[in-house]
Amino acid sequence: MAFPEYKNPVNSFTLTAPWTVERDSVQGTNFSVLQTGGYMEVYTLDNLKFTIPNGTTGTVEYTGNSIPINYAVRTLPFLPDQLAINNDNISSGRRRLGMLVYVHETDQVYQYTIPNYEQLWDAASGSTNITPTQTTVSSSTPGGQSFINAWLDNSIEGVSGATSSNARWKIFWGTDWQVTGGTIDYNPTGDLSLNSNSGNTVTISGLKTITGGTFFSGTSTLELYNNLGDTISVTGFTGGGGGTSGSSGSSGTSGTSGSSGSSGTSGTSGSSGTSGSSGSSGTSGTSGSSGSSGTSGTSGSSGTSGTSGSSGSSGTSGTSGSSGTSGTSGSSGSSGTSGTSGTSGSSGSSGTSGTSGSSGSSGTSGVGGETVGGEGVRIIGSGTTSDPYTADTIYNTNLSGDLEMNVKVGGIDAGTTVSDLTGKTLVDLFDDLLFPTVLPTYTIPEIQLQGLSSQTLEVGTTKSILVNGYGDKNDAGDFTSIRVRTGTTTPNTDVVIDNSPTESSIANIPDQFGFTNPNNPNKRFSSTQLSYTLTIPGPTAGNTSSTVRYDAEGDCGAGIAKLDNKGNTDTRTAGTNENTPQQARTDLNSNDVTITGVYPYWYGTSSTQPTISTIQDAISGGTANKSSITNNQDGTLTITFNADEEYCWFAHFEEYNTKQSYYVTDINKEDFCSSCLFNTFVTGSIDSPNGYWSGVNYKIYITNLRTTTTSFGSMQLRTTQV
Repeated sequence: MAFPEYKNPVNSFTLTAPWTVERDSVQGTNFSVLQTGGYMEVYTLDNLKFTIPNGTTGTVEYTGNSIPINYAVRTLPFLPDQLAINNDNISSGRRRLGMLVYVHETDQVYQYTIPNYEQLWDAASGSTNITPTQTTVSSSTPGGQSFINAWLDNSIEGVSGATSSNARWKIFWGTDWQVTGGTIDYNPTGDLSLNSNSGNTVTISGLKTITGGTFFSGTSTLELYNNLGDTISVTGFTGGGGGTSGSSGSSGTSGTSGSSGSSGTSGTSGSSGTSGSSGSSGTSGTSGSSGSSGTSGTSGSSGTSGTSGSSGSSGTSGTSGSSGTSGTSGSSGSSGTSGTSGTSGSSGSSGTSGTSGSSGSSGTSGVGGETVGGEGVRIIGSGTTSDPYTADTIYNTNLSGDLEMNVKVGGIDAGTTVSDLTGKTLVDLFDDLLFPTVLPTYTIPEIQLQGLSSQTLEVGTTKSILVNGYGDKNDAGDFTSIRVRTGTTTPNTDVVIDNSPTESSIANIPDQFGFTNPNNPNKRFSSTQLSYTLTIPGPTAGNTSSTVRYDAEGDCGAGIAKLDNKGNTDTRTAGTNENTPQQARTDLNSNDVTITGVYPYWYGTSSTQPTISTIQDAISGGTANKSSITNNQDGTLTITFNADEEYCWFAHFEEYNTKQSYYVTDINKEDFCSSCLFNTFVTGSIDSPNGYWSGVNYKIYITNLRTTTTSFGSMQLRTTQV
């Protein structure tokens, strides 16, 4: 069945002009949620779902369905379910493909969609019935069942694991292109691939990241290398906290040329150095006054190292020599106490690059610590093995700080300002952009009734009631009380109150995002049992049946907030749905379990025309045929009389709708009347053959003529005329 050409829907009612109201009226023409498709507003995510209450048969008409579809549940096991599609072929009930619904609970808009709709439609061929006003699709074929299942699908993006690719209700992001995620690859071309809500991918090339660097202390230059092969030089360093020229640097207090350096106090030319008092050229050194080349030494006063020798007072190492007091390495020499590399020298402890120098460890512009070494580059570290230099590219835009984002991009929300992002590294920004915060979901606590199911029984029979209530805490706190209640219209009388319910273990709620669920271990709390024998009551005046209802009610504590995908605690206000931490509950109710009491209907045949009296005797005597208790007597009765040239009769409880005709085929049907096959009813009092009830008024119908029904089987007794 090929999908038909789309046409605007029509029905038997049309408007000749638009509806209006008085200009000063406070009334609208209709509620948006009552129209078919379009744009609507609902309060919670549950309002998007289509619910079929337990026990529903026929068309599902349930006040809890805010946006229903036109769906009918089979009334007998051999009858198929049916879905009615309006004659626009893309809507059913109030749902329409493409409709938009704003949900107050999440402050988001959702769109209803069935992506493979035409293929499902084609596959449903053979299970459809097309009329001018609608197309009915039944579950009689696999294609028809698949088509119906698509409309019954309640999946919502972001709920219970549903995603945009498989949810029936998808989050609507608007028609503009928006980034939904992406990946960054700092390869030689610096590619950033951004995914959009339209399914397309856009690649931006040329992004840079620092891959390494070298600091040259001689020129105070930091060279940084990026993935594109570029070199960035950062200059202007004038000192350093913990840098190479600091207190422990090569020219610092203990450096090569410092007070303890090679030419310092303890250095090569220091007091203990090579030329110091104890050094190789000192007083007692190899060339000193007592040394091998000193005054008394091997070479004496006139020796090579004597007074006039190369190491004498006027010698290379003498008082005026290159290493003497005034020499290159002397106290005033270039490496002396006041020399270039001396204690007070430019590289000494107090020098420009020394411990206290402007670029020293206590200086103001040292490389270590945290320093901005150029436009948009931040350098941190101390240059040691345990704390090496690292450089970050930071967001330092010249845009106005109060400029706001007008749409949400990735994980950065609309309304975020420039000042909110300024100072963040590009890594921080891409973390926020590509990895949005995902909040946890919660499993709400449940309470159930155990040991009893809803059923229909004959009035006067007995039923053993053995039932208890139980509650599964899930992501809430422990149950502190569980009660079993009963009543007729609603369960409102406590028959079991257990304020110390029995605790047992059940399956834990799964962890999320790799974080342990703080509400585990999960537990079930069970009440004591209600045990007694119920005699099924009869209907009260004007009713066709009686009801006795049961439910469970309980109180539980609050749950613990979970962590989001980034390890932060969920700060949403506690509530009662799956998108909030679970608040404490009182009077949490289970579904009702209902025992329904009815009177059966009766039927039979006779070779002679029966009377009210003979029918009363046949029923009370147990010779009449008895119906199934679960048969719905308010509508059509379907009876197989198996009459062979016999009179037929049937009787049903007087409060059920009167039967007015019989139907076998379009050429074998007739209304009830005094001269027709069936006469109109006569009321008679009936007693149960089992003593369950007595004196109950029934409507009794008797044929005026003999008939044969064996050739066609069953006969329909209808509440309307044919």
